[in-house]
Amino acid sequence: MQRRLKGGERWDVFSTRALLDARATIHIGWRLCHRANLLVNPSGPATAGAGIWHWALPVFVILDLIVWQVLRRSDRFGLGWRLVMDSIDVAFWSLSPLPPSGLYEGALLTAVPLATEGGIRLGPRALAIPAALMAVVVPVRLVADLPVLPFTFLWLVLGVWVGVVGETYCRRLYREAEEERAERRAAEVRRAFVAGQNAVAMGASSVVDSIEGVVPALGRPPAGSALSRLASGWKAELGETTKAQAVYLQVALMEWERRYNLHPDLQSRVELSLEEGAGTTLVTSFQADWIADYLDRSGLRGCVRARVEAPHGASRLPGAPLVIHFGPQVVTVPADPAARSRVVDPGPATFLFIAAQCLTLNSQGGGFPPLAVVVALAGLCVLGSWAAHRLLVRRGRGGRPAVLGVAVVVCVAITVVGSLSATAAWTDDGLPVYVNTGMLLLAYLGGFYWYRLGPAGLGLLLAGFAGSGAAAMFLSPGPAQLRPFAAVMLSFVGVFPACRRMSTLLAEATERYERQSRSDDRVAIEEAFGDGRRSVADLVREARDDAHRQLDQVRHELDGRLAEHVETRLEEVDLRLRSLDQEPDFVALSSSTTTS
Repeated sequence: MQRRLKGGERWDVFSTRALLDARATIHIGWRLCHRANLLVNPSGPATAGAGIWHWALPVFVILDLIVWQVLRRSDRFGLGWRLVMDSIDVAFWSLSPLPPSGLYEGALLTAVPLATEGGIRLGPRALAIPAALMAVVVPVRLVADLPVLPFTFLWLVLGVWVGVVGETYCRRLYREAEEERAERRAAEVRRAFVAGQNAVAMGASSVVDSIEGVVPALGRPPAGSALSRLASGWKAELGETTKAQAVYLQVALMEWERRYNLHPDLQSRVELSLEEGAGTTLVTSFQADWIADYLDRSGLRGCVRARVEAPHGASRLPGAPLVIHFGPQVVTVPADPAARSRVVDPGPATFLFIAAQCLTLNSQGGGFPPLAVVVALAGLCVLGSWAAHRLLVRRGRGGRPAVLGVAVVVCVAITVVGSLSATAAWTDDGLPVYVNTGMLLLAYLGGFYWYRLGPAGLGLLLAGFAGSGAAAMFLSPGPAQLRPFAAVMLSFVGVFPACRRMSTLLAEATERYERQSRSDDRVAIEEAFGDGRRSVADLVREARDDAHRQLDQVRHELDGRLAEHVETRLEEVDLRLRSLDQEPDFVALSSSTTTS
């Protein structure tokens, strides 16, 4: 499925093998979990007293496994045949004589994966899926003289809503991440181009200095010529342009020296001297700040000779690592880290899903806490979603442990407050009520964040499960019973393996994408660096040709020795240009730019 975004790019939701496997894993994990719940729940539709429904369960499990294999091999939605299968599935299980109350939400929950994927692919149009299932199940139950309970279908509406909200949120983050990456790449490309120009034009006795040296002898060059540009302060203009993109190492060291020596203690003063030709080495603002922080802690005193190890000239890309000797101290300045990309994370959308789930606490079988309490708990989930979003934007993947901590707080609050305020101790089927909606939040996030969760995150997750489970069981208004509690826990914890598998697949796909993006960015930066170097070489060639033409015009007016001097300088320019063209790095960068 593809959605067109701003600028014509496309947001591909099911375009990779990893995502196909992920959606199939969620499908099979959810359905097998609820199949098991139909059997384990004391009044489940597939328990031993359900008759044919008890023996039909293995057949439906086999069908689930077949659908799982089909979904892994195709990116097509398959709405038609899946809707038919799910309609038959839900209708059949809704006719089971269990539970005695006639509730059939367990049958409907098996269709949630279809509704959620429909929300992702179709948006609000996917509300046709609950309507289609209702059109099949309602007549079947009417013919069987069973209660219809139309509000039960809100579970499928909730599934569609989860798909719509989750896809919209992740698509927006993806678009913003791509826009930020494009802006960062454009800035780095501009900086690389300027750095390439500096690599050729700056430094001691550069080729630009050689060609500028003939201007006093030849006289004022023709206006608009390349020689005129070089004679009219082109290097000074390049220096001003460079300051907007990066910092010369000489400038960075002088700024630190000036700030550091603003004190009356003459014994601790430092005077830095940099070797000739290294002062025009470009460092980014990040690297300049890093060098200043290091020098603040270095304890240097007196006159200190600074030397930069090669490469620091024509073959060094801007922002690359740099080794500097400050007297006896040797320091490696790290590379300028790329701007942190936004994380396309399902966590905030999961909080919103649990907020909608909280509203079911006020329904039949939910425990009937006061509506004000239910709304307050849903609001807490919305607040948790906002906090999760802010943490992820600020810290990237490093914010996930904190998001998990927020989830634990929300989970325990839902369990404790919901249980203490519940007014029903038993459902209509004679089972105790357990308010543990919040544990579904931990199940989802624990699975989503399992990839590189770490010991601390795992401990936090287990503590949240243990604390919330104990609160649900012992704060329930009715006496605790292990089997019903285990059945409810199975419904929630059963989604964990599916989410864990999805997390691993998506993380691996994301890392491959980021590696490719970094590779593409580096190619673009290297090409811009080569363009900058070649642009200066081309400008010097044009200026050299201008100088030859001007020399031919004014030769008869020049002293013989002066004309010989100009020819010598032009031969030196030719020699330096040939030497520059033969440098391996310059040839590689220039050829890659030419062929691209």
